[in-house]
Amino acid sequence: MISCYTTQQIAADPLSDTRYLMKALRRDFEVRFHFEPDPWLSRGADVVFDRFPVPMNHGFACGLDDATDALVINNGDARIRFGSKQSLALWPHLTAPTLITEEAAEVRAFVDRHGWAVLKPVGGHKGQGVIQLRSSELGRNGSGDAIAAFLGTHGTAVAQSFVPDVLTHGDKRINVFGFEVISAVTTRPAEGSFICHESSGGTAHADEISARDEHIVSEVLPFLREHDIWWAGIDVIGPYLGEINITTPTMIRRADEAHGSTRGRDLVVRRLAEFCMGEQQ
Repeated sequence: MISCYTTQQIAADPLSDTRYLMKALRRDFEVRFHFEPDPWLSRGADVVFDRFPVPMNHGFACGLDDATDALVINNGDARIRFGSKQSLALWPHLTAPTLITEEAAEVRAFVDRHGWAVLKPVGGHKGQGVIQLRSSELGRNGSGDAIAAFLGTHGTAVAQSFVPDVLTHGDKRINVFGFEVISAVTTRPAEGSFICHESSGGTAHADEISARDEHIVSEVLPFLREHDIWWAGIDVIGPYLGEINITTPTMIRRADEAHGSTRGRDLVVRRLAEFCMGEQQ
């Protein structure tokens, strides 16, 4: 049995990864939806999906880990410790120059050093709250105030040197499920924007895994295995690891649509079938 915690809106949305995957899983598994954050509703399940939208309910996520012996996708401990951006510090050799700080002076020095940077909220999603700054503009056009306002709103900034490839080639999402790469899709920003998410006008395009992507994935996979993170979205911009989404990853449905196939969905079903068969033996 598979238990899926989510909202009624997401469960009914044909464009959501949650509905897309659960509909396919129902062919081989009993699937139960739970719309209340009660960990004990999943008793008896073999696999539990926590698909509640962000911001993450830490109490529920930890309680879910404690309440069930099932495979939890993804487990609360890993999601709290290694949210989408916190884990970047583990691979400084794969990322563009990155700084995570609460200090405005450190952000300013970082922008001065690299010339062009983006600031992201630690717990941000869908490109919300992301701004860009140029060293030539610091002290003018309210850029200094922008840093203070950003930190005042978000508390902590993830500052990264700007990677111009995002403007022409976009942000590639490499979907990993069950420690296997299942698909890749690139989202390109709208004209005049650097935000690649579709909610900001970005457009998704089928893509393939490059040799550089394979190298990045080979370094990240042992981390995913160690922390039992079954579903991850590895984002790559140009030659750099951008972030690893493990909180509520998406884009499997979008990648399948872009490729004109159901390969990603079918691999999810296969990996869970293999897991459940292994548990029964």
